[in-house]
Parts: sequence; C-alpha cells; structure tokens
Amino acid sequence: MLHLDSAAAGRSSRAVLQAAAEHAVAEARRGAYVAAEDASSVLSGLRVDVARLIGMAPDGVVWTESGQTALARLLSAWPFEPTATVGVLASEWGPNLEAFQSHGLTLIPLPADAAGRLDLAAFERLLTAAPPTVVHLTQVAAHRGLVQPVARAAAICAEHGVPLWVDASQALGHVQTDSGADAVYGTSRKWLAGPRGVGLLAIAEAHWPRLRLSQPAMLGPDVPRVRILESSEANVAGRVGLATAVRELVELGPDRVWRRLAEV
Repeated sequence: MLHLDSAAAGRSSRAVLQAAAEHAVAEARRGAYVAAEDASSVLSGLRVDVARLIGMAPDGVVWTESGQTALARLLSAWPFEPTATVGVLASEWGPNLEAFQSHGLTLIPLPADAAGRLDLAAFERLLTAAPPTVVHLTQVAAHRGLVQPVARAAAICAEHGVPLWVDASQALGHVQTDSGADAVYGTSRKWLAGPRGVGLLAIAEAHWPRLRLSQPAMLGPDVPRVRILESSEANVAGRVGLATAVRELVELGPDRVWRRLAEV
C-alpha cells in the first residue's frame, strides 16, 4: 500500500496502534484515572522527548486535543493589548488567520521572496522600523513544499524583542524543529504518525510569568502554572500512542528521518 496523504494524517505503526489500544483496555479494566496514573512515566517520557525535538524545557510542554486547540489556548493566555498585531506571510494557513482575527489581532504582511519564503533582510528592516506585536510562521506549509527559515527568523526576532510563534503541525517529525522560537504548537497525527486527537503547545519559560492564566489551578505545588493550559480531561490513550510514535522517531534518529524525507 502507498500512503500519500501524510500531510493530513500519517499512518501509525503497529506498535503505536497497540500501545493506544492496550491503554484503552486498561481504562476499561482498572478505571480511566488509575490507568492514567499507571502511564505517568510513559507520559513524562513523551514530554521530555517532544521538548528535545522542539528545543524547549519539558515543563513548558502542554497537551491539548489538536494543533488548533493549542493555538486557541496560546491566544487566550498571551497578554495582548487591544492594538496588538501579528506578522504573517501570504502563505499562512486560513484557519490560523481566522483565529488571529477572532482574537482582535490586526494582520501585518511579512515580506517574502519569489518562492514564498520569508525574506530575511526585508524582515529585519520591518522589525527595525515597525515591528508587529508577535510574528507567526507556519514552518512547513500544508499545501506545497514550502519550508520557512524559522531558526534564522527566531534569531532576528530575539534581537528586536519580538516574540516568534511557530506552527509546527507539518514540521514535527518532518524537518528540524529546534528553532529558538518563543512558542511552538502542533499535532500528533501528521508526520509524527501518532493518533488523532492529541495536540501540543510549548511556551518558552521567559514568558510564563506574563501569561493570563485565570483558570483555577488544580495543580500540585511542584507543577508549573503553564500546565493550566493543558487539557486534563483527555484522550490519554492517544497520548500513550504518541509516546510510542515519538520514541520510534527518537530511536530511528530524527536526522536520519529528516534526510530520508528530503530525499523522497
């Protein structure tokens, strides 16, 4: 069988399917909360593995139901002023633009070259003259083979004090995702080849004190407040399956996988 629609949903391995199924059976036998507690070490390992892939601290990684849910949580928690703006490229994914506008952000076009990639020289001039409140880049496009230079953009943003957000939904498991961005979000179901119904969000620790986290914190004293953004009522079986998928990627060697995907 040839599976060509990995941009929508990658095919999980047999081990991933088995891990998710076994956890679902455990929930039925022992109860959902007991089964989740039993899987705590697996889920902790997943947090560490994903944090390494995106270059964030494990404590800053939270789980959601999807990439779009992760973006919604990020938008709700970020301390925007009413006049806030977001810099975006013309290739930006439509639902992301809708999410920005629904939160009252004004869209600022970013300069691009003829291929649609961020024009770094013009970008630096823009940040010097009239910087947006935040910059948002979709690292790998869903509709064509467009890869943005997010690491170089992150360095420029850092020099000018402008936060960079990265949509890594198509990038995780596909290309290098350790970029130095201030926030990264994505999903399990694409190039990580994990189950559907699991998303992730990671926020750099420097921003945690400024986040708007008004939801009551049902957390222990040692759990970072950023975890308020995490979905507590969740598809834990999907997260367990994702843990297997990411562990497979780590054991194969991400560099090796990225090179092979670039070849094909």
